Amino acid sequence: MNPTQPTPGAPGQGVPPTYSYGPPPTHQGPYPPPTQAGGMHTSAPPTHYAQPGATTAPGTHPAPTYATPPGNYPPPTYHSQGPPSPGGGYGSIPGAPAAGHAPPPPSGGGYGAQPSWGNSQTPPPPPAQANAPPYSHASANNIPVQFPHNMNNMLMGSTISSTYTPSPTSGRQYPPVGSGPPAQYTAGAPPPAAHFNTGAPPSPSLPYSSTGNPPPPPPSSGGVVNEVVDSMKSLWSGVSTPAPVQNPDFRSSTAPPPSQYQQQQQQYGAPPGQYPPPGQGQYPPPGQYPPPGQYPPQAYGAPPGQYPPPNGQAPYVPQGQPPGTAAPPAPVSRIDPTQIPSPASAGESRAVRFRAAVGHPPPSASSQFVCVDVGNCTPRFIRSTMYTLPATEDLLSTLHIPMAVCVQPLAESAPGEDEVPLVDLTRLPGLEAPPRCHRCRAYINPFAKFIDGGRKYVCRLCDFENEVPQAYFSPLEPNGRRHDIDHRPELFRGSVDFLVTSKEYITRTPRNPHYLFVIDVSEYSITSGMFQSLMDSIKSILPELKDGGRVGFVTYDTSVHFWSLRMPKSAHVTAQPHMMVVPDLTNVFVPLNPEHLFVNYVECQQLVDYLLERLPIIFRTQGEKPRPSNSVLGAALQAASMALEGIGGRVLVFSACLPDHGPWALKPRDDITKTLGTDKERGVYQPRNPFYRTVAMECASKMICVDLFAFAHSFIDLSTLGVVPTITGGQLYHYPFFNPQTGDGDRLRFDLRRHLTRPHGYDAVMRVRTSRGITPTEYLGSFTSPNGADIEMAGVDCDKAIVVMLKHDDKMDDKSEPVLQAAMLYTTGDGSRRIRVHTISFTASTVLGQLFKGADLDSIMTVYARQAVKDIPNHPLPSIKNALTDKCVDILAAYRKYCAQSTNAGQLILPEALKLLPVYILSFMKNPLLRILGANAPQPTGQFADPAVPVDERVYSMAMFNCIPPNIAIPFIYPRVYAIHKMPHDAGIDAATGQLVLPPTLRLSNEVLEPDGVYLVENGQAMYLWLGKNTPAPIISQLFNIEPEQAYIASSGDLSRSLLHSYDNDLSRQVHDLVNGIMRLRGRFTAVQVVKQKDPLEARMFGLLVEDRGADAMSYVDYLCHVHRLIQNKLANF
Repeated sequence: MNPTQPTPGAPGQGVPPTYSYGPPPTHQGPYPPPTQAGGMHTSAPPTHYAQPGATTAPGTHPAPTYATPPGNYPPPTYHSQGPPSPGGGYGSIPGAPAAGHAPPPPSGGGYGAQPSWGNSQTPPPPPAQANAPPYSHASANNIPVQFPHNMNNMLMGSTISSTYTPSPTSGRQYPPVGSGPPAQYTAGAPPPAAHFNTGAPPSPSLPYSSTGNPPPPPPSSGGVVNEVVDSMKSLWSGVSTPAPVQNPDFRSSTAPPPSQYQQQQQQYGAPPGQYPPPGQGQYPPPGQYPPPGQYPPQAYGAPPGQYPPPNGQAPYVPQGQPPGTAAPPAPVSRIDPTQIPSPASAGESRAVRFRAAVGHPPPSASSQFVCVDVGNCTPRFIRSTMYTLPATEDLLSTLHIPMAVCVQPLAESAPGEDEVPLVDLTRLPGLEAPPRCHRCRAYINPFAKFIDGGRKYVCRLCDFENEVPQAYFSPLEPNGRRHDIDHRPELFRGSVDFLVTSKEYITRTPRNPHYLFVIDVSEYSITSGMFQSLMDSIKSILPELKDGGRVGFVTYDTSVHFWSLRMPKSAHVTAQPHMMVVPDLTNVFVPLNPEHLFVNYVECQQLVDYLLERLPIIFRTQGEKPRPSNSVLGAALQAASMALEGIGGRVLVFSACLPDHGPWALKPRDDITKTLGTDKERGVYQPRNPFYRTVAMECASKMICVDLFAFAHSFIDLSTLGVVPTITGGQLYHYPFFNPQTGDGDRLRFDLRRHLTRPHGYDAVMRVRTSRGITPTEYLGSFTSPNGADIEMAGVDCDKAIVVMLKHDDKMDDKSEPVLQAAMLYTTGDGSRRIRVHTISFTASTVLGQLFKGADLDSIMTVYARQAVKDIPNHPLPSIKNALTDKCVDILAAYRKYCAQSTNAGQLILPEALKLLPVYILSFMKNPLLRILGANAPQPTGQFADPAVPVDERVYSMAMFNCIPPNIAIPFIYPRVYAIHKMPHDAGIDAATGQLVLPPTLRLSNEVLEPDGVYLVENGQAMYLWLGKNTPAPIISQLFNIEPEQAYIASSGDLSRSLLHSYDNDLSRQVHDLVNGIMRLRGRFTAVQVVKQKDPLEARMFGLLVEDRGADAMSYVDYLCHVHRLIQNKLANF
């Protein structure tokens, strides 16, 4: 294919690279598959094969025989461009017989012999055939994987193809057709390795298979030539004839001539990619054919010793077998999972540099990259589901991809990135705020166009001409640039911070933040060790607060206790904290003034530390009187809201049991076990007591952000309690069965330190503005929206993200560049009022191929997760999971129909940008958010059993997905596996740059776990170190600081369920650096749990291996087949 030639589905433009999957093509007509060699014809007749009992149909050739003598033919020629195999697409088996046809023997001298062709003759041209499939050009980089047409037959006859990049030393060149004499291929030369064209180096573990697949043309953008190669044989089990594809929607009236590359075929019975020497092995010597009526040992698509018969003929029965009996079934072939698209093949080891240009999709959110702001907002702050937007609403509905952006306004910059510049225009006379458009109120940005000598500028969002304030005026250069543009970051940076002092932006006097710790002191809080761990953590973290914040403490069990930290006026009086108890829970009040409840930690550090040391002693069980096992969380929340009224701030609530006491008590739900797994389960995720929503709305209106840390050994009803942090912009943390000895204490300390020291904004209000053609319709996240246009958040941190759904409000020109601006007004920790402005521009198009090319899968999955969180309280879980599969099918069917019409109907076509969509959808359905619970769920069996997921854990997953950005959501959806025993020496933290270097990732399957290996499995929330039963003693010795002679004993007993620590040796330090780097990358502490092979805890870890079959979900291979079948059904109904 000429790189400049338009491709189907995209007039005048190339279609993005795709992965394609499908069954082998069928061959029409009575002849074997046609051949072609360099456009030269030969007078030698086609070779025929005799079939027992076959008759000659009128108008066809006589019954074929094996009497054709070996001929001399020119060496085969390989073209890099040209039509692929008939109807098969890249990755079909050109040399394989179609349904009802016997395969041709190899040319030159018998089965298995080397071809010996002269230069004077070539095979004859193929006869004209009717109703044959057309050329199969999906795209420049199509990688088809063949699936059987009948999906009910256990994945039989499947081939996997990968993309091969020729090596400069391979001796094989593929010049364009018509560019000169084609290069010759020397038979018997060692074939090069094959690999997916994803930027990874060639893998020596993937053997080259010379089954005759034609190489695809070069990419439209130039570069290396990709060649599609097979990786395994295809076998059919229990059938004599593979069912042909009978879909009239994908037939054509003409058949393309096959490429000459198809002449080089896999010899019958030979291993893939190998030709036996002439006259050796089990193959006949040159010039000798099998006796008439017998066949070679193995036929493509048939059991050993059996060929599929031609159309209209009876199945062949081998000699010595009674007629009417079938040959013994052959072993069922399965798809090699290592050859299908997987996130494991995507490189994310080192950080890459990305320039945020208009219309350029960014790297994967879970990978490491350094963004360069060139006037367009980087994906660190705004990530879109599409970077080329459809010009019309009809195109969007055809595309089936949600049009949305994920806004993370306070995201942290990665190492090597520039910080967001702070612009202080208040120094200019008469300016108290940045210039804004008088019509749409958008802030000045790099896309504004200055006219009239610099006295006016045109707003790119609404095309309105605005007067430039006199203090902001600057003359223009001849090219239209302002003279002072290099000193105006707001004119060349896509993200800026504006410092504002105008009363228009200040609703209350900015204050230093106030922190109120509301702590449960009931029985479980004390006995579990949670209270002591919390006091130690707070004491160690408070000195790190650098914002001059004020702290206060409230404890509660069956009553509410306020702690006065007033410093005495006299220096001779020792300061002592005082507890004041509020016994009336119905009419809660605050018995202290704010000056006595909140103190500056720097000024009162000694008093606060003394209180933190004494609290565990005060509430420790004394004598025979136990601690109360109940709590009054509702009354404590109401008291906290009253204490911060008129001040605002943050409330950190620590709860250890179900709040079942007081006027707003919650009772255990006895019907949970009966409703789980049924349609009534959705009621479990709906709040039961409206009081908690009411108090949350009150806190939000007072600009009070509430965070909830839940510690419980039983049901705590997070469905009801979780609405408080969701509405106020806070965060939910969950520590079930808290145990300081298993790493929970370290996790609490890390989470609390991260929570209090990360970038945080107060009194935040955000609005999203767009140019003509698109408009916001819905917001998804943790916030309130009183008027539907503004997003109000009492608190917003660097890990919070808001999903903004968009729609068309007008038709856009395909040459336009739509603009979106997200502006957030907030208060920093030091009390300054700022406006964070992010402006991003897109491209628009009417070509579906370009729209698919500009899609971002990570953002799409984040949107799907937010929508699922919204639907869980209102819809049954099975319907939500089915809807996810339907969305996947709709997207892939649309691409198949409109961007790959000429490919074979039996192929599953995956766009390059969305090639991981099926595996991400499947992984998301196996996430705790959507996993089926209860007695009505499928019962887990064997080592692949899914662990039971409590209701509170699902609610915690809902709260997480409702606020986390894509870089945290994607690893939670699709975890990562690293082979520690094969880890490169440079993995870990690079000493020179300080950047994290990740080892290669593996597929999430039990098959990758070797008995003599050590593997690290993590998803950002949990981390496991899996030890194989045959792990070498030196590795165990270094990882666990054990003497080598004791390593075997330890691996057989005490290592399982222990924690991984750092020791003074190379391997331990490298693993420790890797674990710490992953935790910083994910923003969450996860203690490394050691799991030994065959240990019961292994089932919990296997729940993260999402490509395997689960208790209620398919394996990845089965799911691909399921999606393929649904796409075929959908296309058949178009």
